[in-house]
Amino acid sequence: MSLSLAGRALRAPVRSCFAVVVGALLLTLQGCSEPEVIFGEAWITAGGRKVRVEVARTPLQRERGLMHRRSLPEDEGMLFVFDRPVRHAFWMKNTRIPLSLAFIGPSGRIIEIQEMTPFDTTLHLPLAEYSCALEMNRGWFERNRIGVGDSIGLGAAAAPAAPASGAGL
Repeated sequence: MSLSLAGRALRAPVRSCFAVVVGALLLTLQGCSEPEVIFGEAWITAGGRKVRVEVARTPLQRERGLMHRRSLPEDEGMLFVFDRPVRHAFWMKNTRIPLSLAFIGPSGRIIEIQEMTPFDTTLHLPLAEYSCALEMNRGWFERNRIGVGDSIGLGAAAAPAAPASGAGL
């Protein structure tokens, strides 16, 4: 089980061992990939427009958000829903789509809109607590004349998540 002096010929047992090590390494690296995240879907209204949103309710969904996406259709977005009013920051790590972010208060009204730049790790933190945040393509709110103080019709999209089947048993 040795290499020739020229390093050209590997004996069969060494080649087999090498193949096993490479295979194990590849399987290990596959296990390191990020888990698939599945989002809920809903329709909301903003400025009289119907908007299709993916809904991020769980910590894993909220952490992933729109990361690694190449594009976002014009009248679609991502709605981040929290169980109670919060003041969490957002950033654009691993997010290549320029976005506008509307922070929505418990009353359903926009309390602040911020513009976000792809791959920027600057923290975007509103001045007040919010219960939902809506990410849309950059400039979407301005193009649709939607601003601070306007209502967003969240409907069932912002309703508390239903308990898991069998909860409490």
